Amino acid sequence: MTGVLVLSGDPTEDNHAATKKYVDEAKAAVNASLADKQDTVEFDSDYNSITNKAATVATVTGAISELEFSDSAAANQFVTSVSETAGVVSVTRAQPTTANIKGLTEALAAKVESSALAAIAKSGEVKDLQQTDDTILVFNCGNSTTNF
Repeated sequence: MTGVLVLSGDPTEDNHAATKKYVDEAKAAVNASLADKQDTVEFDSDYNSITNKAATVATVTGAISELEFSDSAAANQFVTSVSETAGVVSVTRAQPTTANIKGLTEALAAKVESSALAAIAKSGEVKDLQQTDDTILVFNCGNSTTNF
């Protein structure tokens, strides 16, 4: 066969010939639908930034849920450190000890034994106040102090 072959229209069956115009329009439609798509996808079911750039909704949702962290106060504990690894926050706590509270060791060492305190120092009540021959009572009378 020589010369130009003219087709009567677009193909309607699998084995029908197609015109150049029909093929060009189909190609343009496919290219338009792929314009915003990723060029290649090698999907192995898990996201991997090196070998697989695709991720399912479940993979993304799972990764986000792994980053979620909630924390609440723990009874009789205090936070000793807060750290972050791969987007996950960790909180470390400890029980308070004498060594954890600044100055407590010294304050406890300087504490006076209860037996050495006067009754008023233990109760805080004036009725427990006792004066002996060698003691001075000091009363605060507003703007002046009177010694008895």
